[in-house]
Amino acid sequence: MNYQMSPVKLYIQDVFRAKQTEENRYIYEMFGLQFKNIMIHGVVTAVYNKTSETTNFELSDPTGCIQIYYDTKKNNYKLPDGTMNDLVKSFALKSQSAHDKILTMSAMLNSIENNYKNKFNFDSGSHVCVVGDIFVDDFRNARMICAYSCKTTSVERDIVCLWQKFSLLFSSSFPPVESNMANEGISPQEIEALCQTPGPSTKDFMFQQTMYRIKDPRKSIPFYTGVLGMTLLKQLHFPEMKFSLFFMGYEDPSEVPKDEAQRSTWAMTRKATLELTHNWGTESDDSSYHNGNSEPRGFGHIGILVPDVDEACAR
Repeated sequence: MNYQMSPVKLYIQDVFRAKQTEENRYIYEMFGLQFKNIMIHGVVTAVYNKTSETTNFELSDPTGCIQIYYDTKKNNYKLPDGTMNDLVKSFALKSQSAHDKILTMSAMLNSIENNYKNKFNFDSGSHVCVVGDIFVDDFRNARMICAYSCKTTSVERDIVCLWQKFSLLFSSSFPPVESNMANEGISPQEIEALCQTPGPSTKDFMFQQTMYRIKDPRKSIPFYTGVLGMTLLKQLHFPEMKFSLFFMGYEDPSEVPKDEAQRSTWAMTRKATLELTHNWGTESDDSSYHNGNSEPRGFGHIGILVPDVDEACAR
């Protein structure tokens, strides 16, 4: 069995694809080689059995969750040079590119440990990077990670660091790898990395309305008020352009201002309202609006939380 000081970086779903060996241990195969040590990261969803030396916690990502056992006495695990040399040689020969620089993947993965040394102090909700071995806990009859290295980290930071390593070490030797979202989708980690920190100038922004068109307000208004229980917050009519707007929302009818000018200001400051747009005359013609659920697809639906779905549908 091969070992790797800078372990293969996996996601939790890959942990469950690993193959069981003797002594309740698991291995993961890559490039025809078997690796005992892995690196995963996710969000801590539970912490328990915490002492000064050991901690059990649950690590989760969108692919699932797994139990972690961390013992500080086993931290900074080292491998014999001979073992690493054999692995390095085999890794290069077995890789798809058969190029020595494939070994820099280990350097990429190890960059988190080298660049971001921080005290392992976490709670539920923390992003954690875990390095360890997969094993089966006989008592719980569950697959777990025995971690010898844990670092509080972040998905965004990991991806940026790995990409910097990739650009530095691989750009002259390998063509860029393009992600095919048509076949592979997009990873939760990449989505996290794409998110930007909102600027101070957006602190007062809010989601105020969704607009879509209706053909006949004589049918739509009773539906949204009587069936869905919304309130008409404000109506606006534009005779010169022959259309009307009806703002709907879940607000207390008694709080709607009587003064129309005040009502307009009030309605435009409600959150998550629905703006129904009626172009005059469409109620009697043969036209229809695209609903987003047939080709070409687009807007899909609005979501309304109800206490009882069956009762709401029966309305």
